[in-house]
Amino acid sequence: MPLSDQQVHGVIATISHLFAEQDVSQEVVSGLNGTYVNADMDPEALKIVKYYYRPVISVHSLAQLVGQKVNDQFTKIAVNFTEGVDFQHARTVLKAQLPDFLSSENSGFNTELIGLKEATKRSGIQALQTLYNIADDEVMTFGDNENDLSMLTMTPHSYAMKNAAAGIQQQAGNVTQFDNNHDGVLAAMAEAL
Repeated sequence: MPLSDQQVHGVIATISHLFAEQDVSQEVVSGLNGTYVNADMDPEALKIVKYYYRPVISVHSLAQLVGQKVNDQFTKIAVNFTEGVDFQHARTVLKAQLPDFLSSENSGFNTELIGLKEATKRSGIQALQTLYNIADDEVMTFGDNENDLSMLTMTPHSYAMKNAAAGIQQQAGNVTQFDNNHDGVLAAMAEAL
């Protein structure tokens, strides 16, 4: 379920219209083949992007990015707000301006992920389940933020990470003994075997 060029451009324009340049440290457009950033992105912000995404491709302008030219289908847009910004207020303002067919979810670290409502982690897992004939109770899911909730509520073998917010932990079937930085996923998987 790709985002069209017009949808990507519309979100980028909305972000630019709603927020001052100094309020946004990163704008990222993810596709099936790569992750796209503006060529003039701050080098420190680019280091962070490269830690979480691969490959990262610099383009002249995200506002003019064309899927056919880069031979890609766009899936998500991430916007990261700088430390001094009231993140809860910023995300509320952003969500209010997005069209109904898009969703916006917190993925941690002052970052909102924007994509088509039907393109969730749960829908991705369900596509694999259908392909390989896997039941919900044969799946383990792990997550720590709002963007993980759709998959954390689909199976009895769901795990919120120990460092997840209380609201995320309450909706998952289980909570890991350790956090993301201390092999929480691996420990939970080993215990389940």
